[in-house]
Amino acid sequence: MSRVPSLQQRVDRELLRLTLIGSGLAATLLALMVAVLQTGAALQEAQVDAQAVERDLLEQLTTGLPLTQIQRKLQISAAANQLTLAAVVNQRGKIIAASDSALVGQRFSRKLLEPISNASWDAVWPCLPAARSWWQHPRCQPPLSRTTGPIPWMGGDRLISMARTPLTFAGVAGREEGGLLITSMDLGPNLEHAAINGGLIVLAGLVLLVASGGGLVLVVRARLMRQLVRLARVDSCTGLLNRDAFLESVSQWLAQHHSESTTVVLAICGVDHFKEFNARHGYLAGDRLLAALAASLGEVVREGEWLARLSGDQFGLALLGGSEQGDRLRALCARQAKAPVAVEEGHTARITISIGMACSSGPAGWGLNALLAQADRNLREAKLQGGNQVLNQ
Repeated sequence: MSRVPSLQQRVDRELLRLTLIGSGLAATLLALMVAVLQTGAALQEAQVDAQAVERDLLEQLTTGLPLTQIQRKLQISAAANQLTLAAVVNQRGKIIAASDSALVGQRFSRKLLEPISNASWDAVWPCLPAARSWWQHPRCQPPLSRTTGPIPWMGGDRLISMARTPLTFAGVAGREEGGLLITSMDLGPNLEHAAINGGLIVLAGLVLLVASGGGLVLVVRARLMRQLVRLARVDSCTGLLNRDAFLESVSQWLAQHHSESTTVVLAICGVDHFKEFNARHGYLAGDRLLAALAASLGEVVREGEWLARLSGDQFGLALLGGSEQGDRLRALCARQAKAPVAVEEGHTARITISIGMACSSGPAGWGLNALLAQADRNLREAKLQGGNQVLNQ
């Protein structure tokens, strides 16, 4: 398998991973925003409903109806408006009417109501001292509403409301006294409805995010993949394959020709005294030299063979055939020694090259690393012997 599909697969996987992570983070943020907005809207709606129920009940408490009818009104209102409790407490702390008839006549207490309301009464309790003037407590002057429950960071799942009211009942001999109307509303259905709507919005947003992310992946692949592949595989100075691309391609190439019993040669070419050339003429001249040498090596490599810049002044060649390929490479050395290289405008220089070879029919066998190591040893020996030669030991 060549490097191009492998690179495309890696890029595709990375883009997909980033798309999923980005979509997941965006969907989580969207979910939090929707949860806050939906919960806030649900609580506002519940408060409006509670205020409407409260106004209706307050009107009935001053119409002179008998307590039995007031009791019935509270029970009907509680059943119709998700009230877990609706109770009227007089000035003496006695429950005179309630949606739960078992509470009527009992003294209002935290212990009595907490099991029924399943809520904290800290907001109400300061308004209920034993003194006759308790209903004039500063905390009780405006109507008081408070959400409470197991999820307070989202506003709670229960709404406690309290409103001070005059009490006028039939059979009280026209006497009017003060009291409190206390209600506890279950917000569970409101929050459940908000959660469902929020979930649908998040799901729709997630679908849009994934779709837009997928579209972005396709656009990036279409516009940038060729550039990414080129940057990953090609040496910018010579236009040849780089070391990684050469090793991956030649590894598969060797496996193919091994199965076909075709002998191959791996060679490494280096410029003689390249450091001295750079020191004398500069690195720009060195780059021009490498580009010119790459063009000369390209004339030697045939279709189906490989050429790459491995590093610095070293080039790798993978050629078909046995040791007879040495003749092609020796001819290249001879031509290179005679071909001047332009180092700057109006000035040229002559350089020589050395080549180390390794053949699959030799001791290195078909192992890529072994062939490269053998070719590298032969290259170093060729340079130690004066350079400008091809060595295959």
